[in-house]
Amino acid sequence: MRSANGHYTVTSPVPREVWESLYRSDEKAVVSQSLAWRDSLLADGRYQDASLLYEFPSGRQVLMPMARRRLQPPGATAVASWPQVWGIGGPITQAGQVSPVEAAAVLGDVARRGTLSAAITLRPDADRNWLSQARQFRVEDRGCYVLDLDGGFGEVWQHKFRSNTRRAVRKAERSGLEIEVDRSGRLLDEFYDLYQKSLSRWAAVQHEPLWFTRLRMNRVCYTTPGILPWSPGISGRTAPYGSHGTKGSLPQPTSSCGPVLT
Repeated sequence: MRSANGHYTVTSPVPREVWESLYRSDEKAVVSQSLAWRDSLLADGRYQDASLLYEFPSGRQVLMPMARRRLQPPGATAVASWPQVWGIGGPITQAGQVSPVEAAAVLGDVARRGTLSAAITLRPDADRNWLSQARQFRVEDRGCYVLDLDGGFGEVWQHKFRSNTRRAVRKAERSGLEIEVDRSGRLLDEFYDLYQKSLSRWAAVQHEPLWFTRLRMNRVCYTTPGILPWSPGISGRTAPYGSHGTKGSLPQPTSSCGPVLT
């Protein structure tokens, strides 16, 4: 679908080649804004693509990754960039820049598309015009950890890790720590077993029935990004670690960070 209002043109769905081009032109774009991430979100069929491409007379293109549930009550449409704990969405533009007028136009249009709600998770370094023009939204700040990798491993290890962190790494190396990274699914059963044990531990900590913990975590985590099973093991014991990475950074926890517009 392509529509125009005299000030800008909106295209949905966004052509894949345009998405890929814009993603590569925005050097601060994160992996959760990539086509591969979008494809994984839509893979199980519960969500459908609602992404939008805005084209302005200035020549600027703004891509807003978005999704909505396939089954929603009439008149209760909720759109998000991205849903729940799928991580950072938000706009992608050439060089990450946008004018105040363009930001206001995009946000105004997005707000009108969610009759029930519209939510956008911005990346931490998003152009400040997105926040200054978010008059239709409630802004919620969320914490985020970013590690600057400039200078290479030696620089990061010596000057950006605390001394106690370096000591802990050396201790782990002496303890025979082994880390396996599996992208084939071989470790999924092991990960699932450890996750089930974690549920029992969390239930005990929260002083709640195990069935309630399972229900609560299923509601929160059913749409968690595809987990990359990391299995660090010491003396035959293993522990799971799920993470996602950002373009040009270390892996980060699978949660939203940066401002959230709702």
